[in-house]
Amino acid sequence: MKIRLFTTYCFGLSLLLASACTYDNEEDLFGENECNSTTSLVQDMQPIIEAHCAIPGCHVAGATSPNLTLASNIVNEAVRIRARTQNRTMPPSASGITLTEAEIRTIDCWVQQGAKDN
Repeated sequence: MKIRLFTTYCFGLSLLLASACTYDNEEDLFGENECNSTTSLVQDMQPIIEAHCAIPGCHVAGATSPNLTLASNIVNEAVRIRARTQNRTMPPSASGITLTEAEIRTIDCWVQQGAKDN
């Protein structure tokens, strides 16, 4: 009787374990990688910067450095921009301005792709 009960228990446990095994890849778990397409400075990055960073009193000429109204400064500060937006220290919380997850991913992808002036 004990052997039959043990066999039934082992069989049930093996079915449970087998049903728990699935094949998951990154795209299934997290959606398509947003960095598959080319991210452009002009079309993707500058609109984010102009709406959230290069605004009066912030990253414009005569205000907080760096001046992000210049494309060359955006390119030169790319790694820093990515770091500050990913750790959510920019834009500062006191500003009341926030970036969406999609905007943060766009910045990350642009930097991963070499922060090109395109």
